Amino acid sequence: PPAPAPPAASTPAPPPYFAAVPSSYFSYEQQTVKGPRANTDIGTPTDASRPFVKGIQGGQASCGSWGCTEGGWLSPKPRTSTEWFYVLAGRGSVQTPDGREFVFGPGDLVVLPRGWAGRWDVQERIHKIWVVHEHEDIPGADAEPVVVTRKELFRGGGGDASVVGSASSRGVSTYDVGATRAGSWMCSPGSFDVSQRPVAEVFVVVKGAMFLTNNDGSARRCGVGDVVHLPEMWAGRVDVVEAVATVFAEVAETGSRVAGEVAAKYAGSDTRGASVKTEGATGGNAAAIGNAAPAGATPRAAGARKPIYEVGAPVPVPSWGWAASSPASAESDKAKYEVCLAVLENSDDPELVAAAKARLLKYLE
Repeated sequence: PPAPAPPAASTPAPPPYFAAVPSSYFSYEQQTVKGPRANTDIGTPTDASRPFVKGIQGGQASCGSWGCTEGGWLSPKPRTSTEWFYVLAGRGSVQTPDGREFVFGPGDLVVLPRGWAGRWDVQERIHKIWVVHEHEDIPGADAEPVVVTRKELFRGGGGDASVVGSASSRGVSTYDVGATRAGSWMCSPGSFDVSQRPVAEVFVVVKGAMFLTNNDGSARRCGVGDVVHLPEMWAGRVDVVEAVATVFAEVAETGSRVAGEVAAKYAGSDTRGASVKTEGATGGNAAAIGNAAPAGATPRAAGARKPIYEVGAPVPVPSWGWAASSPASAESDKAKYEVCLAVLENSDDPELVAAAKARLLKYLE
């Protein structure tokens, strides 16, 4: 009999690539309007969103943007996930069941831990980038919201410091519970290689510029306003061309934690034999690592700050596929048409009304 055929060679999985989009990708015009919220008790808040990355860390997490007009509503059901978000524009607040309020505005980092319940209020049309991490209960973890201001995220002398490749970096951890870590990272001009990390990361560039290069040589310049996803096991090269600062969320594997200091998170991955040194720094974290702000802290008022950068330069209004004649999409088209009508009838926001009118005209073409 003929010899058995050798087993088929397995095709190696393609290397993970980073994903990066400019701020205009998440502009109000590019978001899908969901319509007025059904559970409101103040105003007629209308929210909209656009996804960015799904299936992070084996499906544990996802990332996208969300916007909402003024109004308020109760969130009485405890969260089953931890949400990190970074406020691009607008002003809002959340409350705990006992009535304590945590306010936030442009440039603030916010974490709503698993188990949080309370209230949401939007005082000024809000726009945020979010990461939602689904996970099991963490024994002893606090469900109190965390709000860290831009000033605290990038204050001089705080956090930890490191040298990697030809660059020096500094990091601040503001939340570190279970497999979720959040904070800020700053780096001077320089270059270094990054080998595979078992951690997925999403960050927003808030200062400077850098080039990210995949192992196959494909690269992109990332500057202020860009949102970047580094998938778990990503490897490549980082070239910081202007002193850079980011606000980030990291997600580790289930049952593990994000290891190491924030400043050295790429240093331990350096593959070129460059000097790697971690220095202790005074100041610790911008807020109590893990959960709430230090005892006795007064909730911070967001004030009337302006957006941290221009979000949503003029872009074409998406058609939502209304020009298609597929019967399968008819019901979806009708629902979107009705949402636009609801916006016209209930919203006082001129930008939202203009977007709804444009989409109605597109539908009628």
